[in-house]
Amino acid sequence: MPFPRFNRRTQVVPVSLGPARANQAYEDSLIEQAIATREAARQQNELEAQRLAIIQSRASQYAQTRAQAQAQAAATQAASAQAQAAATQATATQATATQAAATQAPASETDALSFRQGALIRPEMNRLRREVQARLPNINFSAAPPAPRRIGVRNVVVLDHDEFGPILPTRQLEGREIHPGHTGDYEADYAFWANQVNVEERRIDALHSTYPILENYANVRVDNLRTRLEQDGIPEEVISAEVEARYNIIEARSELRTYRTVLARNSSSSTSNATQQPAPAPAPARTYGQTLAERNQAQFRNQDQLRTASMNAVPEANIRERRQTLYAVHEKYNEVRRLQGQEEEEIPEELLCPLTSEFMVDPVSEAFAEHKNTYERSNILRAVSMQDQRTQPLDPFTRVPIYPCTLVPDKERIAKMRKYEEKMYRYINNYEARLWVEGVRPQRSNLASGKKFRKLRKLRQSVKKRKSKQAKQTKQAKQATHANRRHAKLSKKYKKQYTKRVH
Repeated sequence: MPFPRFNRRTQVVPVSLGPARANQAYEDSLIEQAIATREAARQQNELEAQRLAIIQSRASQYAQTRAQAQAQAAATQAASAQAQAAATQATATQATATQAAATQAPASETDALSFRQGALIRPEMNRLRREVQARLPNINFSAAPPAPRRIGVRNVVVLDHDEFGPILPTRQLEGREIHPGHTGDYEADYAFWANQVNVEERRIDALHSTYPILENYANVRVDNLRTRLEQDGIPEEVISAEVEARYNIIEARSELRTYRTVLARNSSSSTSNATQQPAPAPAPARTYGQTLAERNQAQFRNQDQLRTASMNAVPEANIRERRQTLYAVHEKYNEVRRLQGQEEEEIPEELLCPLTSEFMVDPVSEAFAEHKNTYERSNILRAVSMQDQRTQPLDPFTRVPIYPCTLVPDKERIAKMRKYEEKMYRYINNYEARLWVEGVRPQRSNLASGKKFRKLRKLRQSVKKRKSKQAKQTKQAKQATHANRRHAKLSKKYKKQYTKRVH
């Protein structure tokens, strides 16, 4: 059966978006994970460099062998020409026999030479193919190198394959480095990612045939898959293989969807142009962003989108103050939980920005996207602005086109944030109110002075307001009881005397 489609990838990985601020900090585990990822990418790039060096050396050896074979062929032809000239100077009676022998000798030598060239070149090619195939399975093509490097050999075909099927070749061109699936030829890239999807589906089918229990987790989201498998006691190597295959197929399907959209746009534009202007001569096909004018137009369009998206942004000072307040309240909330003997509560992941793992103050998402990803506005705009302005910006995680001009506030996420903040305030307020009512002075907080103590002062003021409100309600209840009290009735005789005495 076809493997189910997964929506998004929600692994929290710190992304460097610029110089770190004083109030910006990451967890040690995330930093160690980023360092390990960078080291692994560096090692993979070194392996790729070694592989390319081997290819270049083998290519040079092949060229030298071919040159030697050509030189030997030229020497043989010269020797045969000299023998033929000597034969013509012989007697006239042996001219016919000498010419026939001279005609047969070059043919036999040429046949032997051709066999000799094949005998020399074919083992070199086979050895080169074996060495390349032995090194390729240990290379991760998705790991980007630290900087582009110049490759001297033109049109070196890089073959990659595994036990599940072949992977399409790509070409390393002189002056730039092109990674598989991102060569600029949209049809070839589309075919590459379609083949990648097929390969990953075969890998997952093979894994599920080896471990049939994994079929029970086919509908589990990939971000919760590792936790579920660990809880059910699945071995670690099986968990790693399954999670890696899931992420690979998500990436391949995302790239396949991207290039399918690009090809559809190019085909529709070419069809409309052909319908409006029937050109007498067939013009060469033009791809998106190919000419300088189109790249400049795309750059201006991206800048205009960024400018439009920044118009409704919250000021940076307000965002910083708001985030500090949220962190202070959360710290006080965990302190109250510790005082009551409860465990600390982590910030919900849905309230953190996937790019920086910070509280989202101004969360935004695309208005018309099929699968919406929520980010902090300043972080996503900074990530988009760091990409190539001549091409359509891509989402940092899903790698699908993103349009900054369609970013709108995520009202659902804002409501969840306010609800979580009210929950923390209510929890702290109930604890402080109970201590003040019982006459027990709460312990002094170890928070820093300033804005954090203002929150505590507001909590105490709310307690006083609540007590005064209760006292006022009690007083009003007593007055209502006194007003409704029944008085003793007097007889008409005493009533008349009392009224006359008063008047």
